[in-house]
Amino acid sequence: MDPLVFLDGTGGLKMDAIRVEIAKLLIRTEAELQDLVLIEREGSRVIHMSIGLFEAAAIRRRLANEPVSRPQTHDLLDNTIAALDARPHHILIRHEENGVFFADLVLERQGEQLVIDARPSDALALCCKLDLPIYADAEMLERLEIERRLLAAPTS
Repeated sequence: MDPLVFLDGTGGLKMDAIRVEIAKLLIRTEAELQDLVLIEREGSRVIHMSIGLFEAAAIRRRLANEPVSRPQTHDLLDNTIAALDARPHHILIRHEENGVFFADLVLERQGEQLVIDARPSDALALCCKLDLPIYADAEMLERLEIERRLLAAPTS
């Protein structure tokens, strides 16, 4: 399947994007960082990222459809977006540098797209609530796969 093309919020540059989904979320309450794995929807390439405990817990609650008694941070974000007459459209994980990931939350408002810089973990928590599509930059996904294979290769 051909990758999709999106504007990446940097003045009209185009990037290829591949649809990914959450494959695994590992929460260890004694650890500061939690493990989140995204997998290519029609392939096997993965993105492994570390996220904070609170963001991981919010994603887990969303995936399990657990009700909350009071609005959480991501509910506030969703309500604010709606109050501004916009709606979330998709998430794009656009860049990785030294293990730090960068993402965009793409909104639609009055027929226009708004691109908002976001931490992937926050955008993913919102995504899980609203069942939004998640995309990853194709070049980044390929680079991460090459690095993963190199690290997994036996040493001589």
